[in-house]
Amino acid sequence: MQVIDGALDVEGEVLEPGPLLYLGQGRDRVVVRHVAGPEDDGESSAAPARLLVLGGEPLREDLLMWWNFVGRTHDEVAAARADWENPDRRAARFGVVPAHGEDRIPAPPLPNVRLTPRRRRR
Repeated sequence: MQVIDGALDVEGEVLEPGPLLYLGQGRDRVVVRHVAGPEDDGESSAAPARLLVLGGEPLREDLLMWWNFVGRTHDEVAAARADWENPDRRAARFGVVPAHGEDRIPAPPLPNVRLTPRRRRR
């Protein structure tokens, strides 16, 4: 979970914009409460909060993570890097952030070894 705006109490922990909160596996519910900000007078409605929730079944396969790319194989990561560096393919694969402009962080060169996935804990 990640708070985008405002502040929320998630299972007793106050979460503000920025950090991610990992709650682990095996839950069928999560208690989330609004945290009043300093401008909240207790009578008017509190400032809104926005929360990003990520979840689902754990991935069953081993994954390879390198720089900002995730894949199952060296070739998938190499293809993602090539698409990121190619202005003709970048938008189709990664999308466009309209207000961001044309600046982007270039990907570093791939290492001179074949990347291998980290083994998933079972």
